[in-house]
Amino acid sequence: METTPSGNFFLQYGSLIGTIIASITALGIAIWGRWLRSLPFRPELKIVDLISRNQTPSLNLWRLVIKNIGNDTAKNVQVDIIEVVDDGKKLRKNFLPLPLRWTHLDKECRDILPDQTVYLDLFEHINRGPLGNMQHFVRFGTRYAQEIQHFCFLNPGKSKVKIKLFQENGVSFETTVDTDWDGTLLFDAKRKGGNWLWRNKNE
Repeated sequence: METTPSGNFFLQYGSLIGTIIASITALGIAIWGRWLRSLPFRPELKIVDLISRNQTPSLNLWRLVIKNIGNDTAKNVQVDIIEVVDDGKKLRKNFLPLPLRWTHLDKECRDILPDQTVYLDLFEHINRGPLGNMQHFVRFGTRYAQEIQHFCFLNPGKSKVKIKLFQENGVSFETTVDTDWDGTLLFDAKRKGGNWLWRNKNE
């Protein structure tokens, strides 16, 4: 019985073609396998609130509430203040990005588990001095340059504080917090009663 030309071709080269296909598949898995495996599992961080907590008679803390609503751990998450606009329009010149600290951890980077809610220190409202002559300051929630006015303190009036969230294995995003502070005990945003507003960069 005579074999057809096509039959001869596959008989002669079938194993070689199979080897080539297997090699290409193995190479593809080696290059893109990690990415493909990660597709169903992603962290997704969301700012869900901004709360105020009185720590002592001289210290009130404002904290961002952040939750991982994704299905994977967000790794090495860090949040920086990247820009400050004073008096509603004056960009603070020569301002360097300032890393904020995570509440209770006193550090700048942390992992956030799926469905975990964590807190980030954004502002410290500090009262100093005797009654009747008390001074009030609002300082950013950072461990660095704590006594340098230009970098660490919020000025009275309407300001915009832009923060950026970074993470090792997820999407980074920016948010702006609008503040309105009269330089004394009153410290609100936009509306009285602690109603804070923030917005994503792309909104």
